[in-house]
Amino acid sequence: LDCSTKKDVAVAREMAEKSGWQVVAKAEDADMIWEGPMLKPDAGCYRSGLLPHQRMNYYPGVKVITQKCELSRILNRAQKLYPEVAELQDGIPRTFSLPAEASAFRAHAKECAEKGGKNNRPVYVVKPSGGCGGEGIFLSDDYESILGGGSILGNSQCPKGPAVVQEYLSSPLLLDNLKFDMRLYVAVTSLEPLRFYVHREGLARLAVEPYELPTKANFRRLNMHL
Repeated sequence: LDCSTKKDVAVAREMAEKSGWQVVAKAEDADMIWEGPMLKPDAGCYRSGLLPHQRMNYYPGVKVITQKCELSRILNRAQKLYPEVAELQDGIPRTFSLPAEASAFRAHAKECAEKGGKNNRPVYVVKPSGGCGGEGIFLSDDYESILGGGSILGNSQCPKGPAVVQEYLSSPLLLDNLKFDMRLYVAVTSLEPLRFYVHREGLARLAVEPYELPTKANFRRLNMHL
């Protein structure tokens, strides 16, 4: 096993040693190569090529679908090109990447605000592109404050960097009056031909507060909204 990256490899190294694997310093000597999620397509192990028996835990460029902004742009382009993708996206709220799509978001939000009136403006949820665990997420019905003068960087609730903004679905599917999501685990072992395996078990994560319609009074109650 080659653990060449310094971050997030402690668990991989520990499990490898417990399983009787030997940790080596050079990728060419390894059967399994453990790399970080930001692995670039021009990384050394790809320039030299993998041997037939070698396996890696990441594909190059995988962050394109693990970063929210990149995934949003891919889905929006696919929706325009393939009608079948558009049908699948019926349940996905309208999404914009900021700051790249700030102008489109402002025009859309302004139109919705004019139709809804001052007391019925749509609510938006803002999520940092590379965030996880709910960190940096906030709700707002003021699109100008989200943009912060043309960039989300002006909003103190959001960390600096790209983010996505989505229309907040106010009538979600609930489980015992709680919002929830489901997480499935898929191992992709080949891209061409496409081959993947879905784990028989998954996770259901539930909010800890009963759901209420979003209002300015409860925007900060993220234990209910997320």
